[in-house]
Amino acid sequence: EEEAERGRALIAFLVAAGAAAEPILQRKALLGAFKAAPPCLKGDLLSRCSDGEKAQVISLFGAWCAISTQTDCLLLDSVSLGTDDLESLKGTLESCGPKISEWDMSMCRQAWHPARRETLLDCLASQPLKQLFVSHNYIGSRGIKPLTSRFPCWASKMYHLGLEMNAMQDIGFATLEDSLLSGALPHLKVLDLRWNNLTDKSKDGLVRLLQKQTKIEEAPSSELENSDEAGVCVVPKLKLGEKQADKRVTARALPKLQALLLGGNKLSSEG
Repeated sequence: EEEAERGRALIAFLVAAGAAAEPILQRKALLGAFKAAPPCLKGDLLSRCSDGEKAQVISLFGAWCAISTQTDCLLLDSVSLGTDDLESLKGTLESCGPKISEWDMSMCRQAWHPARRETLLDCLASQPLKQLFVSHNYIGSRGIKPLTSRFPCWASKMYHLGLEMNAMQDIGFATLEDSLLSGALPHLKVLDLRWNNLTDKSKDGLVRLLQKQTKIEEAPSSELENSDEAGVCVVPKLKLGEKQADKRVTARALPKLQALLLGGNKLSSEG
């Protein structure tokens, strides 16, 4: 019944949109992306659209996510977002008002190009995000500062920030650390920094972040192998001030950061 109700509401929405919605109504796969719970728009579904149609579809997708009573998520997967696409989406979100709490855009690298990045960030900043996932976008160290400049927009709500595989490097992490230690996202509970080329140069910063936000505890390595459970952060042999930890370190929230994901980086077990 809920699915049927969602379908009826979607058709009414698309019919009201008129000619702009024709590419969606005429393509079963595109219509299915809108009907999904939550809606998820994948790049390959737009391959047969002209540039103008693509911008309209993306705009309508943003509008549907922003006004539907069935979802508060916006999911984009491998979508090539050009300038026109982002400008159209920005205007739509501004018209619809703040509503989206979860934004997931994986492998949308083109949107983070310096020429388009600010428009994308305007789109993100217009929404009361609680969760932001921007993995596999290769934002780079230079893209982290513009992103952190928008943190105040989400200061009262954001608890999950996913930055996996973005070529952040140590210099980018230093920018992120400064922002977080200043209290920019005081409700942050989960921070995903996997596969960002972080090296031992970031170790002290990671410790500062953990010490600022959490209680540091030690546990034997044997108890922490393959541990991914929520509320536990595993960092091998970090240097805690003047003391060298002989065991792995866990961080348990008191009451803030609960999980810091670091897999795939270049952090050694020594030093």
